[in-house]
Amino acid sequence: MITLQTPNNNIKHFINTNSSILYIYNIEENKITQTMAEDFKAITFDVIEHKKNDNIRRTMDVHEAINGKNDFIKVVKVIASTTKEEGNFSEVDESTQITTNYLNVYLNAITFNNAAANNNYSISCEENLIELLKDETPAIYKLLKNLFHSENDEVLINFLNYLNVIGFTDKRQDVMFLFKGTTKDKEGQGAGKGVLKELLSLIFSGLVCAVSNESYKKDFNMELLNKKIVIFDELDFKSLKYAKLKDITGSETIRVESKGQNALIVPNVGSWLLFTNENDLREKIGANDRRTFIVHPNPINDSLKRDVIEPHYDGNFEHFKACMLSEIENFIHIICLATGKVKTPLELRTEAHKSYFSDSRYSLTDISNFDDIFTRGKSKRKFIEFLEELESHRDISKTQLEKMKYYLNTQFFPQEILEEVFSICQKYQIGGISSRVKSRVVIKALKDNLDNHGFEKFNLDTSFTYQKEKRRVKYNNCIRIKETSKEAQKEINKQIKSFYIQNIAA
Repeated sequence: MITLQTPNNNIKHFINTNSSILYIYNIEENKITQTMAEDFKAITFDVIEHKKNDNIRRTMDVHEAINGKNDFIKVVKVIASTTKEEGNFSEVDESTQITTNYLNVYLNAITFNNAAANNNYSISCEENLIELLKDETPAIYKLLKNLFHSENDEVLINFLNYLNVIGFTDKRQDVMFLFKGTTKDKEGQGAGKGVLKELLSLIFSGLVCAVSNESYKKDFNMELLNKKIVIFDELDFKSLKYAKLKDITGSETIRVESKGQNALIVPNVGSWLLFTNENDLREKIGANDRRTFIVHPNPINDSLKRDVIEPHYDGNFEHFKACMLSEIENFIHIICLATGKVKTPLELRTEAHKSYFSDSRYSLTDISNFDDIFTRGKSKRKFIEFLEELESHRDISKTQLEKMKYYLNTQFFPQEILEEVFSICQKYQIGGISSRVKSRVVIKALKDNLDNHGFEKFNLDTSFTYQKEKRRVKYNNCIRIKETSKEAQKEINKQIKSFYIQNIAA
């Protein structure tokens, strides 16, 4: 057995389950420090090594101590929870009677637990949250309103709901908030993104980390371990691997790894905020994206100073910051009340989303040729995203969207679909289709072009029984891929019947 020469009841030592991180908990200072395994040899203990016939006093490093049997380094499951007891505690699973030792490295959990058990406020409806913010946390309210500059209260309430999940459920969220510039001239610098980051770091002390354009893609990502908020600062859309980001935020668990150590598979509790001054999404986030809320902070540079600090805080940033810090406990009590469902970007369109895609969706200038929608995958995908956006704004019906998506993806084109696509392109001046162009001319040229791209003309004539009546669907002048098999055509016919029945029902 190995014991310390001079035990200190105020200092406790813990090791995580794969022996990769040493945690030292100073109870009096309410502070936890951590050391990675690569630095274990730098930390030594004055110990007594109790042997059968002798007690040897000597110095040993962390590796030696944890490899031997000691009574001062406890193995724990490390968590970062705003809802559990802070520091070291044990829980017994009622069904298995297994005891698990935990170390909760978040040492301000008492504030959240008090807010949940004895809240300072009550509200009769969700909208009253905004009034509470104004009255009880005016500095924080002004910061948020400057960041959610063009948004209505419903979007700000959704952000409070988002913070509630982070603070009161210990769950991760796959939706993200993206604070971005509007134009090259109006990047929104100085709107308060950095201040928000600092505020959240104080509220969730130790549970907030920052990643960069490079670090979020790397294998050695220990900074993500047990973090409730991950802030992606100065995001660069040109290099962004958005699919990788969605994989990380969408997973229930996350693999964290330190160089030279075995990886840990741990619960993923991180919710992400994205900050950038760029205005161009570079097609990384589509109009029908389900994950990312686009938010435009106040677009005038230094707006926080000009519109908030100067008129309300005598131009003194430190005074503004002190007021904000004094409101943190009230703010935690307010977000405790924000228990509404966090809506997705499809359920709640931000004004920033609408303005960004309304600026781009009615032009699609990079689709310069009508034929490209049918022959180039990138142009087709962009046009389909555009159709989805039209449907979300009810500019086309859901049935129209389903039909055009199906035929474009299946590459089977009845005459009526070609005419519908042409009509939309003409209405929004896509693919070089102006108001003066005749559909029959453009569609004939398209068919000739498709003939050179592996398509052929096809006349469809199929019948089926619907509600005990025989129905016949006959489409002349269709276009399909050459050498379409009978089985493939049967599947197409089946879907065409489905669309036909939808029309009858409508």
